[in-house]
Amino acid sequence: MGNKNIIIELKGNLERFIGSSLGDKKFTISCANEFKIIDILKLLSIPKERIALVTINGKISSLEFNPNKGDRLVFYPPIGGG
Repeated sequence: MGNKNIIIELKGNLERFIGSSLGDKKFTISCANEFKIIDILKLLSIPKERIALVTINGKISSLEFNPNKGDRLVFYPPIGGG
């Protein structure tokens, strides 16, 4: 059971969930090895309804995927139009 470091990047308006003090939309988190992407969203307090797409290392992924140490997750919000 240890921890793994995951690189997170938030696109669009998702940075508001991490607060302005971070100053960057790309950062690294440490989470439990058994954490799935949905668990990472909960850890960051980002509602899953705010995520339209997630990629791991450039490939589309499901929220149920368990990322590996060093993976790069990019979260994309829904795109609005009008």
